[in-house]
Amino acid sequence: QGMEVLGDGAIVVGLILAAIVVFAIDNKLHMSAYYALLGAALSYFGIIHAQELGFGMAVGPAIGYVLMAVFFLLMRWTNGSADEPGESID
Repeated sequence: QGMEVLGDGAIVVGLILAAIVVFAIDNKLHMSAYYALLGAALSYFGIIHAQELGFGMAVGPAIGYVLMAVFFLLMRWTNGSADEPGESID
């Protein structure tokens, strides 16, 4: 079932997931959270992860994106986050 969920809108899904990973690697966790919330919204309205548009079309993936956003925001608030790559987080 995994490919069925990822198959609809796969290019957009790949772009969103890539943006989330790139910003996480660059230690810009707030931007990772924003892109995760974008993925949640697109998923909820069926633009990605669903075969048709509407409200609540892919709730499972939307919840996953929201949980990712919460995780990134918690990491940012508890550990701090540098604004530029290479800066210290002390």
